[in-house]
Amino acid sequence: MKTFLIFLILTTSAFAAGPILTCDPQEGVTKYELTLGGVVSESDALENGAAWIDISNAPEGKTNASLKAGGPWTIDDEDQVVFVWSDPVNFTLGRPQVSTPPENLKLMDAP
Repeated sequence: MKTFLIFLILTTSAFAAGPILTCDPQEGVTKYELTLGGVVSESDALENGAAWIDISNAPEGKTNASLKAGGPWTIDDEDQVVFVWSDPVNFTLGRPQVSTPPENLKLMDAP
């Protein structure tokens, strides 16, 4: 499977409310496997083979991640179809940490 680029879209979309991990369309790809901080999850590819993965549950700060593309592969000499995964693309995902909420809020009379 060809190498693909990964883009992180930090926008609200019709598909999900959080940040989205996506990539270029990949011919023959039907699933993606995301490993995020040691947690593995699978998601279906879009009809054109692109990834569209909601990563709003990713931890804050920097997290090691990898993404693999997968799809059916027909063995030439046989009528057998097997599912294969690509090599992983490793990257570091950075999500901003939520700032500390203000403390000691109070209403005061104007001077």
